Amino acid sequence: MSQAPALELIGVEKRYPGTIAVRLGEQERLTFEYGHIHALVGQNGAGKSTIVSLIAGMQKPSAGEMRLGGEPYAPADVAQARQHGVDIVLQEPLIEEHMSVEENLLLGREGWFAPAGIFMPWTRRRFAEAVIERLPQRIDLKARAGDLPLESQKLVEMARALASKPRILIVDELSAAMSAHGVEALQETLRAFARDGGLVIYISHHLDEIVGLCDRVTVMRSGEVVTTLDAKSTTKQEISSLMVGDVVEQSSNRTIPDSAETVLELRNVSVAGQAERVSLRVRKGEVLGLGGLMDCGADALAHSIFGVTKPSEGEILLDGKRVRFRSPVQAVSAGVAYVPADRDREGLLLNLRIDKNIDLVALRWTSAFGFLNPRRGSSRATTLIERLGVRCQGCHDLPLNLSGGNRQKIAIAKWLVRRNRLLILHNPTRGVDIGGRAEIHRVINELADDGVAMLLISDDLDELISMSDNLVIMRRGVISAEFSTDEPLTEKQLIGHMV
Repeated sequence: MSQAPALELIGVEKRYPGTIAVRLGEQERLTFEYGHIHALVGQNGAGKSTIVSLIAGMQKPSAGEMRLGGEPYAPADVAQARQHGVDIVLQEPLIEEHMSVEENLLLGREGWFAPAGIFMPWTRRRFAEAVIERLPQRIDLKARAGDLPLESQKLVEMARALASKPRILIVDELSAAMSAHGVEALQETLRAFARDGGLVIYISHHLDEIVGLCDRVTVMRSGEVVTTLDAKSTTKQEISSLMVGDVVEQSSNRTIPDSAETVLELRNVSVAGQAERVSLRVRKGEVLGLGGLMDCGADALAHSIFGVTKPSEGEILLDGKRVRFRSPVQAVSAGVAYVPADRDREGLLLNLRIDKNIDLVALRWTSAFGFLNPRRGSSRATTLIERLGVRCQGCHDLPLNLSGGNRQKIAIAKWLVRRNRLLILHNPTRGVDIGGRAEIHRVINELADDGVAMLLISDDLDELISMSDNLVIMRRGVISAEFSTDEPLTEKQLIGHMV
């Protein structure tokens, strides 16, 4: 193998009208080596995703050069980058939902199975089966991709990338969409890829993943490289300080008296095939954490409370009165809000302006005689953008133009226009950097102090422990454990009741 680095970026810049997204010094080099898992970290907007989009051929640099194995590298598009052995798995799913898993695995590779124009379906099936075998969980090749949970969709994308046998694999916030068990399996797949001589460029906001998985870590801030460190010789605290300065999150647990008013109560609620006889309550000003592995039943419960699906048995009570919402519209009218796990498909209209997204769920409260005041709508949106620290071009910007973390903030902001009795938060800091995470947690604490009841569903065990006042763990559709966070808890304790 050549002694030249696997990949070098030399003096690279990427400029957009009015801003510079990435700026390396004229002779500054960002170097990556084969056999390594190399992390890029930084706040949302730091330039990480722009860097990998240049490497993957999704964009072209405005200045500077890239070298692959010592040779000039300037891919015209993603297909050409793939021909050079570079592939990418993005944070947001790029799945053709109407197609089967098998068809998704083979997208762009159909010609492999039609030599001389003769299609060979049995060869295609054997190939797809071999590709899917590399995944940490079994997925039905005939299943409609759009019907899969988000975690499985991301694994299909990973398998599709590995099928091309790349030398360089870029993974952008893949673990943010996955359960703790799925992340562990994914990491072993990436370690095996690096052991075989490949290079993984890894983007994640979870700093414990960075120090546990990666070999090197490059810290970025405002489009520039701060430094590159040996990941095994650094700490989460050092990386955090380099990213944003000293951001310290204190535990936010409150003591909720038994006499506190109960806002939400579930009595033996079942959702066919997903949850069975679940009972819990959330009181005024309480953050009740709900954790578990993927498909533990937490998502099904959230949907049944919000009127997306109907429980098969049991009772849901809001302020002591039995409710059975026929739709989310009814739930919203009753003062229930829901920030879903999949913000792009369920939480936002990506091609609608930020201020319009924010107004949509509160038209009843913000309109007068059926009419909206655009000036007030813009003012509301601007206030919320500032409150949550959203990095955008203003309230007229589109969510489509924002990073994943800033989209997440908009998905939360739209529910802050009015006062809610109950707020359901499903992975509220997924894909959000450490600074943004602190901002979202601050807002959650403010809402709790103001008396809002919250159900916090999260795959992030540290978030569950630090933000919950009381904690419920689910396994295979039933409650397996309940904790009060008055006593010290560890992630190991929680995982023991999840698996």
